[in-house]
Amino acid sequence: MEVTKSLYGLTQDILQKLIYIDETDEQQLAELETELLVKVDNVASFMEYLEDQVELARSKERKIQEIKNTLQAKLDWLESYVIRTLDHAKKDAAIGNNKEIRVKLNPFSVQVLEASDIPSEFIDLKQELVINKKKILESFKENGEIPKGTNVTRKKSLKIKEILK
Repeated sequence: MEVTKSLYGLTQDILQKLIYIDETDEQQLAELETELLVKVDNVASFMEYLEDQVELARSKERKIQEIKNTLQAKLDWLESYVIRTLDHAKKDAAIGNNKEIRVKLNPFSVQVLEASDIPSEFIDLKQELVINKKKILESFKENGEIPKGTNVTRKKSLKIKEILK
């Protein structure tokens, strides 16, 4: 079984052959170039497949989140219904053949209705350090200087497009 070369390997072979063009068989160079074209198409197709799979996974994540939210809403409604029913019956438990449902009191919790009405003794001031990356980029674009403590980078990405012939 013949092992196919990587995109990098094929590119290196072509470059090596181009260096020694006088000694290289033109047909062999043409075969390598054809093999490179096929490899590029295969790599691009596989990348498109992976992009599709990522999008499919995102879609499934959203659907699973919707299902989770629906199930949680049903559970919350049912718990509320059972509590209201037991309260109405002035009972704190319902007992079946195999299960028991008992109402329990949870710990106290606080809801803030109007923050401006709360006495200052109950207010803690928190300061949060927020780095304005947008301002740093604007400054860099204007004067080309990178502020101390930062680094400005530019990543590369790939774009795959069909070649119309």
